[in-house]
Amino acid sequence: MKHAVHTLKLLFLSFTLLFALFIIHYSLFVGPAQAQTKEPDYACIGEKTADYMNSVIRGAGGLSHIKLLSPAFNMTNPVSLEIIASMKDNGANFNGVEAIAGNSYNLSGKTITNWVDEFMANSGFGGRRILITETGSLDASLDNALGSELAKIKGDPQYIGALLFNLFNTNEQFRQFAKSDGEIASLCSGSCGKIGVNSAAFYHQDGAYYGRAQSHAMGFSLEIAGTDVSA
Repeated sequence: MKHAVHTLKLLFLSFTLLFALFIIHYSLFVGPAQAQTKEPDYACIGEKTADYMNSVIRGAGGLSHIKLLSPAFNMTNPVSLEIIASMKDNGANFNGVEAIAGNSYNLSGKTITNWVDEFMANSGFGGRRILITETGSLDASLDNALGSELAKIKGDPQYIGALLFNLFNTNEQFRQFAKSDGEIASLCSGSCGKIGVNSAAFYHQDGAYYGRAQSHAMGFSLEIAGTDVSA
C-alpha cells in the first residue's frame, strides 16, 4: 500500500461533488447573498446522478479491493431527500454500494448523529452502513459535544467511519476546522481508529500528512480525486 492509511480516492467525488453536491452542500458555507436565486431542478439532478452512479457501479463494482460508496449526501439538508427520491425513481442501484456516504456536523442545535439518524430514517436507508465523509462542529454551543459524538460513532458498528473535515489544515480556506495533535488525541480519546481525516484538498498530500494520520492510528484519509487517473 502506498500510504499507511487507506486513501479514499472515491470514484464518485471528482464528478458528483461538482455536479450534484454543489447544490446541496453550499448551504453550510455560502451566505444568503451568494445563494442561487433560482430553485435547482432536484429531479433532474437525481436522474443524472443515478445514471452516473449506476455507470460507475457497472464499470468498477467488480474490482478487487475496491468498495464503492454512494454519492456523499448532505445529511443536514432536506434537499438531499428530494434528490434521493428522484434517484430511486430513476433506478439508482443503491444495493450496488457498500455504504451510504454523506456529511454531517454539529449544526443548528442538533448533533452529528442526530442528523444522521433523521437522514437515514427519512431517506429509506435505515439499516444501511454509513461512512461520514465530512464532519466537525458548525455550532459553537455543541463544540464540547464533538468528542462524545465521535465516541458514539466509534462504538457503533453501523458506522464504517467518520472523517474530520480539514483536520490538518490542508485547505487554508477552512482553517477554523483544524486541530492540534493534542486536541485530536483528546477528541479521539487516544487512538482514532475509524475516525479519520478529510483533507479538503485534491490528491495527494506530502508525507507529513500521512505520517500524522498514522500517528493518531487513523484508519482513513479522504482526498478529492482529480482528472488524472494515473496520479
